[in-house]
Amino acid sequence: MESELIDKIKERKQYLSNLGYLYNESPKLSIIVTSFNQKQNIKKLIESLRKIKEIDEIIVCEDGSIDGSLEEWDKWLERPNDILLRLNDVHEIRSTDRAIRMTRSEICCIIQDDDVIEHDSWAKEALELFDKDENLGVLGGMYGYHNLFEEMVVQWSGRKRNRPSPNSSNKFSYVEQVNIGPYFIRKKHFDKVGGWDFNLSKPGEMGMGFDHELCYRMWMRGFHVGHYFPFGFKNDEQEGSTYTIAGIEKRNKQMKFMEEYITKKYKNNLCDIKTKINSISE
Repeated sequence: MESELIDKIKERKQYLSNLGYLYNESPKLSIIVTSFNQKQNIKKLIESLRKIKEIDEIIVCEDGSIDGSLEEWDKWLERPNDILLRLNDVHEIRSTDRAIRMTRSEICCIIQDDDVIEHDSWAKEALELFDKDENLGVLGGMYGYHNLFEEMVVQWSGRKRNRPSPNSSNKFSYVEQVNIGPYFIRKKHFDKVGGWDFNLSKPGEMGMGFDHELCYRMWMRGFHVGHYFPFGFKNDEQEGSTYTIAGIEKRNKQMKFMEEYITKKYKNNLCDIKTKINSISE
């Protein structure tokens, strides 16, 4: 039995060696995937991520799926910089905190397991934007806001719609806040501002607003928040997601709490933040 086990271990090690991938001690871009009951999209998503040469590491936060997502991810994550975190209903704010603390990458990007990626330009464009602005702390590719509760900077009919082509101009702008995802973070700035605000939710509860709240602290600490239009990156709330399962009543309750919490915390800083945005946008 022991000999058989040793043979299997050697066989597995040889298989992984034949894949030809070495562990990257200092990845530049790490993708963090939040996973919950979207098994049907995993193969397509991982194949899309593999085509993007800028991605050095993939960390999956599997938060208690019951549809076989954990086992499906395990089939595809075979490279040395593939990491699978198994969690049990702690939700995005805490699962992504663990992933961000774990990676050694300079830039990390949070996406979701129901995202659809149809073009490989989105990651390269984002890294170029970070290279242009050392103070850029957060970059979002979903929605951008100048006033979270009143006005969207980015508006289109339906979240499945493709963004402008890779060659479109004026794709980037500085904004007050952005949301997940893709949601890029420069890790050293994330650490300097103290990371996520866990007061926005208890473990296992929907944590709407933690992505927006971080943006305010970035501006207050002298860092920047930007929005851009990644081509061919679609966000889709599939049946079975935590957002869908929560229901309208619970989502509205959390939205109201988020609005009151963020407004109270930052109402005295909004004018200063708007001034900073206008000064670097000119």
